[in-house]
Amino acid sequence: RDPPPPQGKTFFSDLVKKHPPLQWAVFTALAGTLLFVFNYGRRMRQPVEQLPEIQNDSMAFSAAIADLHRRRKDNTAIARKIRLHLLDHLYHTYRIQARELIPENVSAISQKTGKSPEEVLRLTEMLPLLREKVSDRTLTEFYRLVYKFIYQ
Repeated sequence: RDPPPPQGKTFFSDLVKKHPPLQWAVFTALAGTLLFVFNYGRRMRQPVEQLPEIQNDSMAFSAAIADLHRRRKDNTAIARKIRLHLLDHLYHTYRIQARELIPENVSAISQKTGKSPEEVLRLTEMLPLLREKVSDRTLTEFYRLVYKFIYQ
């Protein structure tokens, strides 16, 4: 029978000391375990907050425009947005550029869009008025013209 190992010695430690390749294997396993724990700890930090998906909500747009008008009474900003909407519609539907919206081109624009020359003329005359401070009356009239021009 083998005598019991001295206090503090184990079979595993004796075995590892006798075989140098086993020493490297144990060292590599310990180092790999420490690296794994370190990397796992880094991954367990607070997750990155994900932003909600953007929704194409026309009601939110309408609410934003209404709020702009109600709170700030900023008719000029509203008129600019309506003007941009009109220009976008004209470009994408009829390929009419913004610089072409002048009274001299009324007949050509009328032919392209199928709208009456009077409507087109009134629209081209109103566009320069939107650069200054826009009154409630001018904004309402411009909105009605644009609405009629685009949707009717």
